[in-house]
Amino acid sequence: VFKSGDKQAYLQMIADAAHIAIKNGATKVALAQASMAGAVELMADEAPVLDSPQQGLFAAVTASG
Repeated sequence: VFKSGDKQAYLQMIADAAHIAIKNGATKVALAQASMAGAVELMADEAPVLDSPQQGLFAAVTASG
């Protein structure tokens, strides 16, 4: 789906997979690729979501002191 360019379907698939993981007991969700970050907007606030752009920016700001 990603390679076909259907970004909305790609992000929805990620959000759906995260929802299933949470339903099955996951307490956090990690979106390790920058391309996945948009899926956060499609996810309910059921569990903390860690996404690479947000975490990377936080680490950079923290490191710059």
